[in-house]
Amino acid sequence: MFSFFKKKSSLPQVPSWASWFTPEEFQHFEETVNRYFQAQNLNFTWGDGVIEVENDQFGFKQLGLVNLAQSCKQNALGLYPAIVNDHFETLKKARQFEVEFKEDVANFDKIKHYLGVRLYPDSHVQQIGKEHVIGKNFSDDVYAMLVFDLPHSIMNVQPVQAENWGKTLDELLEIGQQNIRKNYPVKPSQETFSDFNIWFFNSDHFFTPNVVFDLENMPQVLGKQGALVGIPHRHSVIVYPIDSIKVVEAINKLIPAIYGMNQEGPGSVSNQIFWYKAGQFQPIRYELTEKEIRLFPAGDFIQMLETLS
Repeated sequence: MFSFFKKKSSLPQVPSWASWFTPEEFQHFEETVNRYFQAQNLNFTWGDGVIEVENDQFGFKQLGLVNLAQSCKQNALGLYPAIVNDHFETLKKARQFEVEFKEDVANFDKIKHYLGVRLYPDSHVQQIGKEHVIGKNFSDDVYAMLVFDLPHSIMNVQPVQAENWGKTLDELLEIGQQNIRKNYPVKPSQETFSDFNIWFFNSDHFFTPNVVFDLENMPQVLGKQGALVGIPHRHSVIVYPIDSIKVVEAINKLIPAIYGMNQEGPGSVSNQIFWYKAGQFQPIRYELTEKEIRLFPAGDFIQMLETLS
C-alpha cells in the first residue's frame, strides 16, 4: 500500500523510483546512506535510483539503490544502518574477489562450479546490453542469464570470457542450472490463498525462481492442465494447479498478489502470470486498474478452459 502526504513539511519528497516509502521512511533511508559514505570519507552524489561514487573500490562508479531500498522498506527503521552497511561492504568484498577471480576465468575446470543461471527482468538485461551477456529469453519480459555465483556477488558471464571454453550455450546453461539445483534446493509449501490452495516456493537466496526449470519433476504442484505460475521476485514463486474451471477465479485473485509482490521486491522479476504445461510457459496478458482486471489470454488457453467447463 502506498501513502501520499500533502502537507507542508521539512521531509524530502519521495522520488518515483522509491515510491513504496513514506516520506519519513525515505528520509531515514537517505540519511542512513549519507552517513555510510560520509564515514568512508567518500565523495558521492545522488542520482535517479543510484549513488555515484568517486572511487573504484566497489567496482562501479554508479551503485544501484532500488533493491537496497526495497530491503530496507521490509524492515524496521532501526535495522536500516545494518542493512545499508552490509550491502555496501559486500559490494567491496565482491570487488576484491572478482579481481582475483578474473585471473582464472579462462580455465573452465577452475570456474565451472561457479556457473549458475538466474532469471532477470528483460529491462535489466537491456540496461547491461545483450551483447555483454550470455543466455536466452525465458519470456518476452524475463531473461535467463548465465552468471558466476561467487561468494559475495553474482556477476554476469561475458561472451568474451566463454570464447575458449569449448561449450555450447545449452551446455553452459545446463551446467549452471545443475549447480543452482545442487547448491540451492527449494521445497514448496502448500498455502491457503483466498479460498483455494497454492504451492509457494520461498527462500532468502536469489535463485528461488529457478524452480520453474524443474516443475516437470514436481508432479504434486501440477494439475491435469498444468498450472498458473507467478515469478514476482527473486525470493518467491507461486504455483496454482489447474484441475477445474475454478482457475478463472484463481487468475483474478492471483494477478493483484503477483503484481503487488513484484512492485515490492526486492529483486523484481516479472508481474506476469504464466500458464505452464508440458515444459512451456505462456504469459496470460492482462490490464490491471483500480476497478477491474481485463484478461487477454491466447486461444489455446481459452480452448483449455472450455474443456474444463
